[in-house]
Amino acid sequence: MGLGSIISIGKTFITSNAPQILTAFGIISLGASIATTVVATNKAIEKKEEVGIPDEDASKLDVARHYAVNYGPLYVPSVLLALGSVGCFLGANHIHLKRQAVLLAAYELSEKAYQAWRDKTYETLGDNKTLALREGIAEDKYLASRSELATNPPNLIITPYGDVKCFDPMSGRYFMSCADYIRQAQAKIIKRLPDDMYVSLNDFYDELGLPPTKMGNALGWDLMDIHPDIILSSSLDEHDEPVLVIDYLTGILPNKSRYS
Repeated sequence: MGLGSIISIGKTFITSNAPQILTAFGIISLGASIATTVVATNKAIEKKEEVGIPDEDASKLDVARHYAVNYGPLYVPSVLLALGSVGCFLGANHIHLKRQAVLLAAYELSEKAYQAWRDKTYETLGDNKTLALREGIAEDKYLASRSELATNPPNLIITPYGDVKCFDPMSGRYFMSCADYIRQAQAKIIKRLPDDMYVSLNDFYDELGLPPTKMGNALGWDLMDIHPDIILSSSLDEHDEPVLVIDYLTGILPNKSRYS
């Protein structure tokens, strides 16, 4: 690996993790400021024996000058480190606010683009055909996996959120819930996106009362790419009993460096 590549990697790392780096430097500077203050205070106590204290009849200006000249330089490093710490914290906060503003603007553009695509789809095919198409896709996905489910049936997860048998194709699990509560969980995920930037599939499972999965942290919804659009369709399970099938798109959650 050449020097140019190393420099490029280092620059990317610093840019991507600037808030964390600034916060770390701020904490280090604050700690160093406290340490140097203790050292300066000990030196000031020792110096007091050498220079003494101002005369009782000295003016306030002379007293201030005495302490500034004799003890002020001892505390200069502490003050500079404290100012540096404040600057690091303010810089980290500024970067966070700037990225937040960019993300909110991107979210609005993404939302408008998605809305335009969805409106055009409904306009071209009509509401009934579009919904029927998406429900048909969801049912086809479920029917394709039904034979495997019959061979290796998953345990039915009981939750306190409904009495309808549901199926999640992402994890291959049956659970008890209802359409209204699934929509509520979807609304909570959408509400979290502008602040969290991306929400994992495990976060959605948590809203549904389901335990997390291994892949649940890697998959989810990204503020800039994938909207949590969920389709619910009815089908029959391997025992020809009604089941509510959830269909949704997820993406691989991005690294935070993406938003630098």
